[in-house]
Amino acid sequence: MFLSIRTILSSGLVAASVAAPFALQDAPQRIAFVDTSKILAQAPGRAEAEAVLAKEYTALQGQLKVMNEAAVKAFSDYQGLAATTPQAEKDRRLKLVTDKQTELQQKQREFDAQMTARQNEMLQPFVDQAKIALEDLRVEGRWTYILEAGQGGSIVAADKNLDITDRAIAKLRTMPKPSITPGKADSTAKKPVGAPLNDPAGIRPTTPGTPAKRPDFAVR
Repeated sequence: MFLSIRTILSSGLVAASVAAPFALQDAPQRIAFVDTSKILAQAPGRAEAEAVLAKEYTALQGQLKVMNEAAVKAFSDYQGLAATTPQAEKDRRLKLVTDKQTELQQKQREFDAQMTARQNEMLQPFVDQAKIALEDLRVEGRWTYILEAGQGGSIVAADKNLDITDRAIAKLRTMPKPSITPGKADSTAKKPVGAPLNDPAGIRPTTPGTPAKRPDFAVR
């Protein structure tokens, strides 16, 4: 659906190393590694961002619940029609049920896309800061590469002294927390002072009576 954080981070770091002058490519390579999932999980402001996203998700779920209840009631009313009800009225009631179910499914898809975009939007500032912190550490430590060693990484054994994950977290803690912009679903939140954010799995289409899936704000 969208690039994983691991891909975003690693692609930027590798590109910086590959662009080094050819004269330096014969020099001894220094390699360190990090767990980007751990870095981003402990990034300052991450908990606040998750709380805002959860609040927005709850607000959207509330809207879906109201629409779902309306669809269920329309269906119940249709089933409760007397046998003597004119066919035209039965057809009208059945169309009403179908229309409400279609509207609900469409709104669920819209909310799914909205929550996915919001998750990406709120996560991007943390990704950007992590990239800056890692690049600073790479320059300071004169590392040629910083590799991913977390879940999905390709490192199976390494000197633990080369793990600079904690150093990256410490570096992030010296940087300003990313600003968190409230979304449309959070109309009661105050607008933060500062620059706006740049850019979840979200609510999934369900049948009436089935709750939608909570968005996953975890690192992918």
